Amino acid sequence: RGMNDSAEFAEGILTLAVANILKDSLEKQGATVFVTRKAPGYTSFNKTLEQWIKSDFVTLMEQKVKAGQMTAKRKKWWLTKASPENIYNAYFKDLELKNRADIINAFQPNFTIIIHFNVDETNSPWNKPGTKNFNMVFVGGALYKNDMNTADKRFEFLRLLVSNDIDESIKLSNNTVKMFKEFLNVPAANQKDAKYLRENCLITDCDGVFCRDLFLTHFVHGPLVFGETLYQDNIQECKMLNEESDKTKNKRIRQVANAYYYGILNYVRQGI
Repeated sequence: RGMNDSAEFAEGILTLAVANILKDSLEKQGATVFVTRKAPGYTSFNKTLEQWIKSDFVTLMEQKVKAGQMTAKRKKWWLTKASPENIYNAYFKDLELKNRADIINAFQPNFTIIIHFNVDETNSPWNKPGTKNFNMVFVGGALYKNDMNTADKRFEFLRLLVSNDIDESIKLSNNTVKMFKEFLNVPAANQKDAKYLRENCLITDCDGVFCRDLFLTHFVHGPLVFGETLYQDNIQECKMLNEESDKTKNKRIRQVANAYYYGILNYVRQGI
């Protein structure tokens, strides 16, 4: 609908381009910037999923057999029959997020920027463009009962209670959403605009800023903004994002990066 051709791009390539542009802009202001992913297709383990499966996953399966957590027969199935998608969902996804949080916390940043692009949930399986378009950001503070079932989760809950991480995250996120609206000309989402906003998030006093129970909003220390800019499947965004093979030269990507940049600058200036 509205297009006579196909468009193809990967969110990971878009987000890495934004991160690299933002990194360059911040470093010109004297900031020290650490990026958790170095190249397209790479993960926070500094290798691709395929490379991780061939090395780390084999070791993981051997450890589980040795610890009595898995039979040799089951290990063989995982190593010879399981698809990359099976392995990703069952093991890699959670391990990669934990590793990402661990290396961010080891860096001890003044704040963390988590970059994502969004899609319209009602447009699944996203094989045609839609018309909806919103910006939103997430911070910590919305927790479920099972967020108390291990010692490390209880520690992170206490950290959020006794620190100013949530308040500072909301301030940083509020500045970011304002710049999203200004640079992208896309409105901030309200809770009614998506099912997951209604059912899985708590509202804040700031437009487009929601508390949501995501691994990184729970385990990354310090102020953070978990950005979900615009809808990739929106007809106009789809056309713009599909321009330029080098996404660091894409006009829309540069607008997203600039929105993050000026959101950060405004936040920093408020603290001076």
